[in-house]
Amino acid sequence: LEGLGPDASPLEAIVGAVIVDGGIFSTPSGMALGTSQADLEAALGDQLDVSPHAYVSDGSYHDFVPNDADEQHLRLRFVISGGVITEMRAGLQTSTSSIEGCS
Repeated sequence: LEGLGPDASPLEAIVGAVIVDGGIFSTPSGMALGTSQADLEAALGDQLDVSPHAYVSDGSYHDFVPNDADEQHLRLRFVISGGVITEMRAGLQTSTSSIEGCS
């Protein structure tokens, strides 16, 4: 949760991101855990910002960047390891880009 100061109520906080690392969830474009990096890049390549994974030598982060100017603060991060999506993070760019999740 973001927006919590030492005296803030949890009711004042907002959810910064939702992290999916299990289950059968998929995006509207059909991306899901286990989808190959090649399929991800074929479907969304022109809107992906790619960076190396902080800990996994064969991993990377693929951040979907919305075209809409009003949504530039949002991201959908696909975490790749072993050539497949192993985690998806949706939410505020500041939260989805944190190496340790939303911390």
